[in-house]
Amino acid sequence: MLDDWAAGFGIDWARDLEGDFAEAEDMLRVQRLDPERMGRNGQLAMEGAAALGVSGGPIARNAGACVQCSSCPLGCPIDAKRGMHVSYLPRAVAAGARLRAGVEVRRVLVEGGRAVGVECRVAGDGNRPASTFTVRARHAVVVAAGAFGTPQLLSRSGLGNDAVGANLHIHPACWVGARYPEEVRGWEGVMQSYYVDGWEAQGILLEATFTPLAFGGAWLVGSGAEHQRAMLDYPHMGSIGVQLTDRSAGRVRGAGDGSLRISYGLDRADAARVVFGIARAAEVHFAAGAAEVYPNVAGVKVLRPDDVASFEAARIKPADLRLEGFHPMGTARIAADPRQGACAPDGSLHGTAGLYVADASLFPTALGVNPMMTIIAFAKQVGRRVAGAAERPLSAVDRP
Repeated sequence: MLDDWAAGFGIDWARDLEGDFAEAEDMLRVQRLDPERMGRNGQLAMEGAAALGVSGGPIARNAGACVQCSSCPLGCPIDAKRGMHVSYLPRAVAAGARLRAGVEVRRVLVEGGRAVGVECRVAGDGNRPASTFTVRARHAVVVAAGAFGTPQLLSRSGLGNDAVGANLHIHPACWVGARYPEEVRGWEGVMQSYYVDGWEAQGILLEATFTPLAFGGAWLVGSGAEHQRAMLDYPHMGSIGVQLTDRSAGRVRGAGDGSLRISYGLDRADAARVVFGIARAAEVHFAAGAAEVYPNVAGVKVLRPDDVASFEAARIKPADLRLEGFHPMGTARIAADPRQGACAPDGSLHGTAGLYVADASLFPTALGVNPMMTIIAFAKQVGRRVAGAAERPLSAVDRP
């Protein structure tokens, strides 16, 4: 993937991110899960993958002090998970950064073709009215509002080319549940525990992922009394998530009222790959001993071991799939050629000096894995280039 980005989009440094990944893993205390402590849901995925002879492994997580208390979906109560509030933000403050909560950046300020600051708004409440203020930049403005917020802010500021907001990828995903004869008690263990990457070439990543009933109950079979029986049998349920590296693309646009408009359509080729992934997840479940599988597809309640081939051969439309999107990216993508992307290889916005992007918006295509570590590595690369530019005196062209 990184080699493709370097060759196809002119990101020379994309091949040299190993040091950034290693530093981030150390900072976030990334450790591979102990199979003995991952929980039975992950162990079943591991056993099923091994029985099929496909590659996989325990997931490496940014939770070095994890005690497997099973509360991941609700937030880590002991801050074992190294979120930004216990890792990079304290580090930034120690280096002199100032944080402002409850502030919305409304517009990037540009003078003479160069970004010079931002206009901010603080919402009012019962005790004080709304107010605005500006922050002037000494060297550069860096936008890191995510694949939705970044194109919205740039568009609202009248900045960027036609690539701003385009190329939206979202990692379409679904849950494939299964009922096992044994008690799985999937809530005992970590939420995401084991990955299967044996079908990476098809753009499919499987992850053993278990969620509380209030969330996971949505993929159980039936309605009414039938669904109630399935919920009562929840201790016997296992779950595998299917995540697609999507080639389909959407768009983010700002509306006249200031709100955000997001459009995305899964094409038939990607839908077929999701069906392929569901079938593979079902095979992993059955290889681990599941009695039946719930594929999360309209009109297909249950699969049993002999049903996988006919399920995969059926004509399943994109609208038949019950999907979610987890990792928006790509809406201000890097490309040396401004006809291909919104940002230059150093992260700067084509056409505006002193304005950089440093988030998942920069990715030229969808990743094959969860994007957190790549976002951090890209941000570090952009940060170096911002620092390097700040050390150089402004040319007559750059000066506002």
